Amino acid sequence: MRDRKQEEEIFKKMQLSDSLTSIDQIVRKLEIEREEERRRVLHSYTLSGGLRRRVGPTSPESDLRTHLTRAQR
Repeated sequence: MRDRKQEEEIFKKMQLSDSLTSIDQIVRKLEIEREEERRRVLHSYTLSGGLRRRVGPTSPESDLRTHLTRAQR
């Protein structure tokens, strides 16, 4: 039969284990959020800066963009 001190130690270990599990879950959630943010930034960069570098001034896409830009003014 366990005495009170052993039971308290077991209880503390269980609490510590639960705390570590919670910390692991929080860290994983933050890692997922950071990865999602990285993907959003990369996607927005690709849509804005990436297209401008690929489309030259004489390409049809450039003319269309100029036309759309003027129409928006």
